[in-house]
Amino acid sequence: MRIGILGGTFNPIHRAHMQMARIALESMALDRVLLMVAADPPHKRVAGAVDGAHRFRMAELAAAPFSNIAACDMELKRAGRSYTFDTLTGLKQLYPGAELFWIVGSDMLLDLPNWHRADELLQLAGIIALPRQGECKNDAAAAQALRQRFGARVALLDQTVDRISSTEIRERVFHALPVQSLAEPAVERYFYEEGLYLPDAVNALRAQMQRALSPKRYRHVMGAVRQAAALTQRYLEEAAPQERADLFERARLAALLHDCAKQMDEQRLAVLAGDDTPGAEPVWHAFAGAVVAKMTYGVRDEAVLRAIRLHTTGEANMTLLERIVYLADLTEPERNYPGAEDYRAHLGPDSGAAMRFALAGTIRRLGAQGAPVHPASLRAERYFQQDQREQDHD
Repeated sequence: MRIGILGGTFNPIHRAHMQMARIALESMALDRVLLMVAADPPHKRVAGAVDGAHRFRMAELAAAPFSNIAACDMELKRAGRSYTFDTLTGLKQLYPGAELFWIVGSDMLLDLPNWHRADELLQLAGIIALPRQGECKNDAAAAQALRQRFGARVALLDQTVDRISSTEIRERVFHALPVQSLAEPAVERYFYEEGLYLPDAVNALRAQMQRALSPKRYRHVMGAVRQAAALTQRYLEEAAPQERADLFERARLAALLHDCAKQMDEQRLAVLAGDDTPGAEPVWHAFAGAVVAKMTYGVRDEAVLRAIRLHTTGEANMTLLERIVYLADLTEPERNYPGAEDYRAHLGPDSGAAMRFALAGTIRRLGAQGAPVHPASLRAERYFQQDQREQDHD
């Protein structure tokens, strides 16, 4: 067998890691690639002290679609520092007769001589090096130096991988910025649902929501949080300059708490909602949610509370924050109701157009079901239709 090993803390594993694994697999005719999750790497500490079990699970999720890529917890099970030499020695015993290749970013070639027992390490495995986009300076010279000094077998591949870092993902999640293009969907879902990389205060609210909701409802809520970040990025140019600084954090908070009253009993919902519109029971949780977010979760930001209140009905003259939360609830990636993909497909560059399509579709669906439409939704539809007519006239 020809086995490639891609090591890292994977905190979290990202799409560039998977690019490296797939390119090495195909270019070097490997039979298998192991994603070796480091326990305690000698060159850096695990940021945030994220437990190895979390990092291993994320590697498993990233590898799941591929039959010849697998996560490996050998280093997690071994006490002490995660030295590559020890790992390769263990793999030689586990796979006798296999040809091993250690996969690295080409920027690591210059540092390889400083690795623990580098001379012996380079006899145990060949090196497969892949450059990151824009970072391939002196790679050929570094590879040749390893060959001459250690007799190393170094394959420097031509394909480049995206410039993505785990640090960047952690920082973006912390600041409520989207990461869809950086991490695999299953990995992104995992670290959001586990509360990894969130600010402590936000994570405390997340944990409180998790206790209050069913697993299915909790997954929807965290999907809405992810979608809110993506939509905020998409529609950011529509916000006034003074609103942009905290729009991401506000959208995250409103999306996180939008269903905080969803699983209350109907009698309490009726009291907290304070809405006596006939047939309004399906939207009571939104009206009550604004009250619960303030009383139970300590939210004092009226803009956030109003976004929670309007996330099912909409209203005339909705702010950008309110539109984002409404659309995030409707189109988050865990939604699979009939028509969900159509709503997602109409999330174009203009939030007003997205709202028009969403409201028209929702009102049409309720009508087909013989269900009442809340007056706020009708006001919202008229508002966005009028907004379109004014744009067409201009």
